[in-house]
Amino acid sequence: MMKSLLAAAALLVMPLSAASAEDLTIAIDSSINTLDPHATLSVGSDLSFLSHIFDTPTKRDAKGDIVPGVATAWKLVNPTTWRLTLRTDVTFPSGAIADAELVKWNIDRILDAKNALRQRSTFGLIKEAKVISPTELEIVSSRPYPLLITDLTSLYLLDPSWVAKHPTVSEPSGSGPYELASFRSGDSGVLRLRKNYWGAEKPAFEQVIFRTIPDEAARLAALQAGEVSVISGFSPKEIERINATGKATAVSQASIRPTFVKFNVENGPLAKSQELRQALNYAIDKQAIVDAFFAGHSEVLQGQVLSSPYNGFNPELKPYPYDPKKALELIAKSGVPADQLNFEFTVPTDAYQSAVDISQFISAQLEEVGIKTRINRLDFAAYMTKYVKDHAMSPLMYLSQGSGTLEAASIYRLYQTGNVYAYLADAKLDELNASAQAEFDQAKRKAIYVQASERFREIAPVLFLFTLPRTVAFSSKLEWHPRGDEFITAADFTISK
Repeated sequence: MMKSLLAAAALLVMPLSAASAEDLTIAIDSSINTLDPHATLSVGSDLSFLSHIFDTPTKRDAKGDIVPGVATAWKLVNPTTWRLTLRTDVTFPSGAIADAELVKWNIDRILDAKNALRQRSTFGLIKEAKVISPTELEIVSSRPYPLLITDLTSLYLLDPSWVAKHPTVSEPSGSGPYELASFRSGDSGVLRLRKNYWGAEKPAFEQVIFRTIPDEAARLAALQAGEVSVISGFSPKEIERINATGKATAVSQASIRPTFVKFNVENGPLAKSQELRQALNYAIDKQAIVDAFFAGHSEVLQGQVLSSPYNGFNPELKPYPYDPKKALELIAKSGVPADQLNFEFTVPTDAYQSAVDISQFISAQLEEVGIKTRINRLDFAAYMTKYVKDHAMSPLMYLSQGSGTLEAASIYRLYQTGNVYAYLADAKLDELNASAQAEFDQAKRKAIYVQASERFREIAPVLFLFTLPRTVAFSSKLEWHPRGDEFITAADFTISK
């Protein structure tokens, strides 16, 4: 093992400087796919990087509370209208000010179907934005939208004058504390402090470097060698070894990333048979996966695509037990011929811990009940293109989803009929989701999501697996101040005193 780590370290010699007191180097496991924050929902790579460049109307503080960002205050005018009051000093490098017109332009850009932006699924309830004055904006929704202020933590503000002259996917310009210094797709991105940043509080680091290192052993070696300051997404089995070096601190946190095998419920045998989808859930020993791959630093999903930190999690729901006999009974009941039980299984090679090994374990157990799979390994960029852009999802797809809003709505709306991510149409689930998203009373909203979780478990559009553990290791020169979400940013770290 040590020889392989040293070899990996030797391969990682790059013309980027090692971490210093003024630089922060973060190694991520998957590539940054776009520099347009409206075109992505990928938190661990794209948005972690871009959140240094762009501001949002609201944001989440270290306690997890929603606090002012570009918006200083907000109030509910009526059940379908929120009014925001904006700061007057938020400026872009061009000199543009983040006023009501600019915020409206960003909302309009996202909602325009012709732009095909992925953030549109987040803000689909917005009907229009109205400018009241330079510092006041009203956002009108098609139905009551109690979670708008939470969702605005994901509304990254672009400069319209910049967008008119530059390609947003490769040349970002925001009002945040950092600006892009350089970017090499699939390799690295370098951020430097903005000289004319409007904020009063100066970040701790002059330069923030993101390096894409898909291989876990290579990330560990780079941390050990001092070539990077922070890594994440490694096996919990490595925590003790990392801490024993004295050069870095490694921790594991409760995860907000449920992990599962998503089914294509638009076509094919899995679309036709609920019994077959349930059978796949009985065929897999989820606890064995947790024990073997995560050393207990994970939990089996309780029959839902939420983990316990989410508002709307149902603690009474039970996991599908491991029961191969029950799986065989349901397969027979489904009426699907044996020659149709042969599925492509798409797996990202560089996005989730141990994904390839776990998928092989799943495939072996499925074969025990007569279901054959063909694993198709793709890098994350190609995987997302197949899943979202081409809308060509295979029958089975290994997936982990999470949202920094920690609201059930942010996950369940990805399964609403018509959502580009859904590959599902269920009228009852749609009705429950719509009702929950329009409910201002938190207790009533949670009760609706209890029903939604029960319905989701019953129709089984996924093979429920486990919560992906969040592992982070950082140089002993740093202190980490986690916020409880999936972002990894310079704001989470300070230099040790």
